[in-house]
Amino acid sequence: MPYFSPKQYILDKLCPKGHMLTEERLYTDKTGRTRCKTCRGLYSKAYLAKHKDRLKVYHKKWDAVNKERRYEVSRRSRLKYTYGITDADFEAMKEDQEDRCAICNKAQQSIRANRFARKTTMNLDVDHDHITGIVRGLLCRKCNAGLGMFQESPELLFKAYSYLTTGPISNKS
Repeated sequence: MPYFSPKQYILDKLCPKGHMLTEERLYTDKTGRTRCKTCRGLYSKAYLAKHKDRLKVYHKKWDAVNKERRYEVSRRSRLKYTYGITDADFEAMKEDQEDRCAICNKAQQSIRANRFARKTTMNLDVDHDHITGIVRGLLCRKCNAGLGMFQESPELLFKAYSYLTTGPISNKS
């Protein structure tokens, strides 16, 4: 009979706390040991509750020292989890569009009046279809907000175009 380390769990068995171990309920930690996700989650919640004040002070210090790193990490994770693209995908799209908005073709704008800004240039926003989640391109903040105001409706945009080119539309028959 093969030897199993007490820290290595076998699938379709119970962990020491009684949770059924399946492929979805196991994860491998940094040391290479497999762990029960349910037990680990319960432990994490208890630890966070017990050390809440100490962790709050630690994170505040870390954030102050690592502002730029925190900004980059949150930006990358937002790209990945909100739009399903990597930082490299974003940079490739930006290069394809020559750092310009896909609608108005204006270059990225510099941030002037904000002394608290972490960056000097406003990044282009990722435009995506809110129904399918498919990324369409990169837009400047104004164009992205404009599409949002028109609820991404081609009909409303066409009516706005007609209004701008021919004047008010008469509702009288």
